[in-house]
Amino acid sequence: MDTYSGYDCFTNNGGVVVGFIIDLKKDYTPYFRAFIKAMGLKDGDECKGYEFINWITGKHEEFRKSIGLDKYTPYTKEQEKMFLKFINGSR
Repeated sequence: MDTYSGYDCFTNNGGVVVGFIIDLKKDYTPYFRAFIKAMGLKDGDECKGYEFINWITGKHEEFRKSIGLDKYTPYTKEQEKMFLKFINGSR
């Protein structure tokens, strides 16, 4: 096991971080917390970085479409709050 930015992770032979080991005592970002919840991950579970990236990208696309916002327009503060609520209620 390795550590990257204070998080337990695993790397490939070249030392590139390819995934993380979930530790629910860690202070993850709200987006990553929503991913953990949506995927039903538990302490000690492993997840690949690309799994989170694919999930959050898809959620942004889904949310933007639902409110009629194109992909290049930044969220307002209210839309950010709406997005967090959206991803915390999804799978």
